[in-house]
Amino acid sequence: MKNDQRVEDVQNAIVTNIVGDLEICFEYENETEIAHIVVMRGGLAKTPLASYSDDDMTIDRISTDFPQFFKVIKKEGFVKTNKTVRDYIAEDSEENSGHIIKKAILINASDRVGSYMTYADIEGSYMAVYSYWEHNIEDMTTSENAKWVGYELVLDGQKTQWLIDNYGESTVRLIVPQWVMSIEAKDEFHAKSLFTKYLKRL
Repeated sequence: MKNDQRVEDVQNAIVTNIVGDLEICFEYENETEIAHIVVMRGGLAKTPLASYSDDDMTIDRISTDFPQFFKVIKKEGFVKTNKTVRDYIAEDSEENSGHIIKKAILINASDRVGSYMTYADIEGSYMAVYSYWEHNIEDMTTSENAKWVGYELVLDGQKTQWLIDNYGESTVRLIVPQWVMSIEAKDEFHAKSLFTKYLKRL
C-alpha cells in the first residue's frame, strides 16, 4: 500500500510508542512504505494484539482501540511539547540505543551500507535496525559546526574494502542541517520524520 496522509497523521498523533507492556509498531512493506500498524504486548517475546492495514490505518480507528498511545486533545489543539528534534533524538539515544539515528542513517545510506530490511522477515522491521547495524557498522562518530551535524560510519572490513574499490572512500558520511535539529517537533514521530527527511549522505 502506498502511504497517504492518513498514515502520516497517525504517526504525528502518537505521543509515545510504548505504554506499559504495550507497543505500537509500524511494519514496512519496503524502506519507505508502511504495510501495517501493529499493537504488540510483551517484552522480547512480543504477542500481536491488533493489526491495521489499508483503510484501517487511521487515527480514529486506532485511537478508539488504543487511546493510550495518542495525544490528549484540548480545545486549542494538540498539547505542545516544546521539544526540539535534537531533544527527541537525545532521549531516543538514551532510552532506545539510538533507533531514530540508526534507522535514518540506514535508510539514507542504503546504497553504501545495504538494506536493513533484508533482516525484517526474521526479526521484524523495528529490531532489524539494531541487528543490521550491529553486524555491519563498526563505529560511528559525530561532529558539529555552526551549520551542520555530521555522522561518519566505519563499516566492517569487507564493506570498507568494497567502498574503497568502488568509491575511493573508506567511510560513509552524512549530514543534517543545524536548523532542522532546532525545530520544535510536535512529537517523536514528527522529529523522526524531519531528521530522516533532511539527513543526506555526502
